[in-house]
Amino acid sequence: MGRRLNVHGWEIREQLLYGRDATALAPWLPANEPLPAQARRRDAGPAPCAVPLLEAVVMGLQGDVLEARTRLADGDGLWLRRRPRRHTRGERILSFAGPALAGLRRVDADLGLVALLEAFASRESAIDLLDAWEALLAAWQAAEGEVGESLAVPLARVADELWYWLLFRDQTPAPVNDRLHRLVIEVACEARPDPTSDDLAPLLTDSEALTAYRATGLVVPSRLPEALTRRVEGATFCGPQLGQLVLAVERGLHAMLVGPRGTGKSLCATEAARYGHRELRTVEGHEAMQPVDLLGGYVPDRSAEADPFTVQAEIACRLAAGGDLETGSPAARYAWADGPLTQAMRQGQVLFVDEANRMPGKTLNVLLGAISRRALVLTEHGSREVRAVDGFMVLMAMNQGQGYLVNPIDAALADRFPVTLEFDYLEPKDEATLLRRRTGLPAAVATWMVRVAQETRALRRTRQLPADMTPRGLLAWGELAREPLQGPGDAGRILADAALMSWLPGVAGRNSDGRVTSETRDLLLQMVANHRPVGV
Repeated sequence: MGRRLNVHGWEIREQLLYGRDATALAPWLPANEPLPAQARRRDAGPAPCAVPLLEAVVMGLQGDVLEARTRLADGDGLWLRRRPRRHTRGERILSFAGPALAGLRRVDADLGLVALLEAFASRESAIDLLDAWEALLAAWQAAEGEVGESLAVPLARVADELWYWLLFRDQTPAPVNDRLHRLVIEVACEARPDPTSDDLAPLLTDSEALTAYRATGLVVPSRLPEALTRRVEGATFCGPQLGQLVLAVERGLHAMLVGPRGTGKSLCATEAARYGHRELRTVEGHEAMQPVDLLGGYVPDRSAEADPFTVQAEIACRLAAGGDLETGSPAARYAWADGPLTQAMRQGQVLFVDEANRMPGKTLNVLLGAISRRALVLTEHGSREVRAVDGFMVLMAMNQGQGYLVNPIDAALADRFPVTLEFDYLEPKDEATLLRRRTGLPAAVATWMVRVAQETRALRRTRQLPADMTPRGLLAWGELAREPLQGPGDAGRILADAALMSWLPGVAGRNSDGRVTSETRDLLLQMVANHRPVGV
């Protein structure tokens, strides 16, 4: 059992009401003054301001809740992920399976966020709170998304409704119904969400989706691109493909990732599995790969010692006769081992096939049955059938086009993938931002390097260069040049030397002797010099 937060119900109430004087998120609603609006259930007296709950309302309105699942992986409950707050590191993860709340380190706005999303998950019981939230969304949109003093009344009403929901849910306000006295708070959250359950986060900021949800119970964000993607923050991959792939992973839709080398397809697949709360199993495709490398085969049993040539001969004879290798000699010497495809099907994992079209067609087509029938037959393992459990899906990444040593993808296999995501190089501004973020280079230098990369790509498209600089090559160039650029040396000379050590040989190409083409090398070095900004 993890460490618990040692607070009692009356202490939680005291900290909510009197622990803070005000919040920077809404300074015009101080704790020492009554709220300008109150909950429907409050029948007498002014409404006090519980600052953490007021902060929770503003955080929800501003989109700080990144994900809010309505089920846990092992049963009923609520799972919440929110963006890092100022002066904090990392996202906050919380779960609630009443009366246990996990992930709360102190009594703060996170307690209010959990209660708020619990109310959204209980749409038929939290009518007062959801009515107040709809009014707040309307006022917020009228204020063009600005949280200002004009929202004081709708904010106050939601905060007071949240107070009643946190304490009493939809019961009569009475000490016997006070939920805080039964609340158990664990500091660490180890729960995992059910990725197939509804994500309530979009409802906090989308009034049309909230209206539809209250009427039908369906979570359908109305605003694009939110309807076709998931919000992910803190990821290394830059680009809309990550949110789109997370959505595909959540829905179990097989996907192909297509684009030039170095555009982040593998990184996108890895992070999509993580944000989609799925376990990823990776296969690296190559031309020598055989079906057995995906399905599995018999491997030596190290617990038994025998002459390998004798064992191989016995195995060949037994297989030819249709025998079973798992009973009798030489079964004691060899044992069946599942391949990555078979393991992913048995365990409900995401199988990521990288460089898929480098594999021979007969090997890649093993995926046909696994995807279409969700089953395959292990002919070398007594013709046993393996059926995929829930959660199994396939992601394939590949490069297509001239210049890549790849095999064509069977049309029947490609048709089994309902999602195809195209990857390409980032826009210059975005690529310069990525370079600065990953290497810490000054903005002028990062822009200089990206302009060189853009020109190599333009020249390759017109076939004036045999290759171009990929984002991977650009980042390697920046890493090599970062520390020398902090010294007294000439920036142009440093970047030229770093280019010769990183991307330039691959972009310049080689002559018949295997040497870097000198004319193209000199052209690329002159290109680096030509893009030098004034004053750098």
